[in-house]
Amino acid sequence: KLRDEGGEGGLALVDRWIVSRLAATVRHADGALERYEFKHYADGLYEFIWRDFCDWYIEAIKPTVGESATQRQVFATVLDVILRLLHPVMPYITEMLWHRLGEVAPQRGLPGVIAAGGDLIVGADWPRMDDSCSDTDAETAFEYVREVVGAIRQVRTTNKVPPRRALECSAAAPQSLADQIAPHTGLIKTLATVDPFTIGAQVTRPDDAAATLVGDIEIYVHGLVDRDQERLRISKRLAEVHHRIKALQGRLNNKGYVDKAPAHLVQQTRDQLEASEKEAAGLDRQLKSL
Repeated sequence: KLRDEGGEGGLALVDRWIVSRLAATVRHADGALERYEFKHYADGLYEFIWRDFCDWYIEAIKPTVGESATQRQVFATVLDVILRLLHPVMPYITEMLWHRLGEVAPQRGLPGVIAAGGDLIVGADWPRMDDSCSDTDAETAFEYVREVVGAIRQVRTTNKVPPRRALECSAAAPQSLADQIAPHTGLIKTLATVDPFTIGAQVTRPDDAAATLVGDIEIYVHGLVDRDQERLRISKRLAEVHHRIKALQGRLNNKGYVDKAPAHLVQQTRDQLEASEKEAAGLDRQLKSL
């Protein structure tokens, strides 16, 4: 079963995620081609291959793919489908890569991936993927991982930390959220170059840690900041957020705006206010912790 994680033949989160994203990409390509929207077809392939497959999936599996036959099967099958999708716009290079893939991974395929092969890619079937390949739970869980990793990477960039230097990192989050993320700390450590990484409701901010927010998660990257400078930075950001909150509240208190503006814009303003208030509360907690 594609969604089972662990156990014999089970797929890890990152593998379930990439298969689910691949299924969405096949659906997008099919729809774009049916409507003769060739730019949307090509853009969708570019986004998936560059962002999901290369930037996230390949980086995530580097420490484990060598020892996992199941993961190698997922990798080869995803690459197989990518080449089929790309063939109409890149016929020659995909034909060459198809031949090479057949040499190094002749046995490919996963449950729910329907794609008969052939000696030449031009004669191979167009890929189809059934509903079992779509996994919203995996996509949601991996999105948490990606947001946390992105926040840590931003802290590293701001503080000019060399990419290969591993940092200690911790995070405070409501226990229910921490329990969702904790099983995937290995992914976070790999993708953000941190070790160790701990998360829980009782985690507190170290004296020398740079802090950042991802929703209800407060992330602490250890050994990077002076407390006085960090207090000044957070105070400045908090003032900016309070200014935005005041402007959003003023807009929503304007009866003419609420009554006459399109409903989706009014709701967007309410959502922005809620997000800003949540950010202000988190920044205030960070400031008090200093």
